[in-house]
Amino acid sequence: MGLPHSMHELGHVIPRILHHMATAPPNTPLFLTKIDIKDGYWRMRVCEDGKWNFAYTLPRSDPKHELIVVLCLTLPTGWVDSPPFFCAVTETARDIMHAYEALPDLPPHPLEHHMLNLTKHDAALTCTQGSCLQEL
Repeated sequence: MGLPHSMHELGHVIPRILHHMATAPPNTPLFLTKIDIKDGYWRMRVCEDGKWNFAYTLPRSDPKHELIVVLCLTLPTGWVDSPPFFCAVTETARDIMHAYEALPDLPPHPLEHHMLNLTKHDAALTCTQGSCLQEL
């Protein structure tokens, strides 16, 4: 019994993840995410000219009825190139984050030190309505 087909499809991703984990600077937190895109296909608009690439017909209950052609204005779920489309989006977001990492560090804000060193006595949260006061 072999590996499931889905493992073969995504098998090339694991070495990339392991490489990024292995080459991360020591004591650097690693953040991984899994994005559920099951509804995402129906949220991605197709350009006006592209809608004909995803056209299909509905079956007729009676041969005398007119043929109904459906034009998808959003990315259909079964389209073979849909997953790479979403990968391109997440990889672009990753590239933007890497570009921000390369920027010089901002000088510390004068209040950061105080915020990190608040004591229970000093920290209080006042509701914007002025109706409650909660000690932290």
